[in-house]
Amino acid sequence: MLSAIAIIPSAPVMVPELAAGATDELTGLRDAVFAAARSLPPTWIAVGTGATDAILGPDSAGTFAGYGVDVPVGLSPDAGPVTELPLCALIAGWVRGQAAPAARAEVRVYAADHDA
Repeated sequence: MLSAIAIIPSAPVMVPELAAGATDELTGLRDAVFAAARSLPPTWIAVGTGATDAILGPDSAGTFAGYGVDVPVGLSPDAGPVTELPLCALIAGWVRGQAAPAARAEVRVYAADHDA
């Protein structure tokens, strides 16, 4: 049963450390994303695109280092060691850490080249 849904952008520029001079201009967007995330139950299923199909569990962790700044994120408070994650998982982990630190996320990644 679906209890709540939040649709958020996967824009790395939402992360202040990656926004360069646009941090202040993006405050409203971040606040809206965090408010949506706080309305979710403590277990999340995030859906996004990546290079290949994958299911990433709550033990997954990564970093935005590939986007210019080493900002570590995890899909749960007890996520494991940092590995390479697709952008959708990085954003889900960052939002979780900022808005709902106790939440646990699973990310379902679908290859971007799937037919509609």
